[in-house]
Amino acid sequence: MAVNLENPLNVDESQINVLKDIRSHAETISEDNELDDITRSVGRFALIGLNSSASCDIYEYQISKILNLTNITTKHGWDGNDDENNEPYEYKPTKVVAGSNYLSRNVSINDDSESKINNVSPHKANYNNEEANFVIAIFDQNTSDCICIYKFKDSIMKESRELNLQESRERNVARVVYQTSIQKCIQLTNEKGVNYYSWKNERYFT
Repeated sequence: MAVNLENPLNVDESQINVLKDIRSHAETISEDNELDDITRSVGRFALIGLNSSASCDIYEYQISKILNLTNITTKHGWDGNDDENNEPYEYKPTKVVAGSNYLSRNVSINDDSESKINNVSPHKANYNNEEANFVIAIFDQNTSDCICIYKFKDSIMKESRELNLQESRERNVARVVYQTSIQKCIQLTNEKGVNYYSWKNERYFT
């Protein structure tokens, strides 16, 4: 009999709708001609950050708030940390069209290498990297509503990433990109018999 390895993810419910509320407020003030230009610009800049395809800083910060973690902004390092257990986190916030297949949406680890796979970096020193976590968070691209959050152990991808790295080098790929998804991570987790954790927005899952 198959064992169910999925467990509830602990989240701060008060933080779940923050980005959605910020977007709604930003849209309102950015179009209100009765407000001064500075105030309208604040709204516009907030929307630029929420819509940006080049940066996910706003989403990563909010994921830390939702998961009650310390946010980390160091480039090339971890994104968050559970200070009590010194467990680091990497976040993959992903914006999608509502109604799409959330679990199969690909996320990428760019410029993959042996050092990156094994978390060898000055920015990742002094953390409990053996217990590192990998979080995929799906957001509605039009409303910034949080659709679901899945937390996996980073180590479940190690062998798969090593194989992808080897095959990429055999094909002389200059920039190695590893792609995964919630669905693929669940499969890897089941193969290894490791628990994973999820939170789902009931408005998107019926």
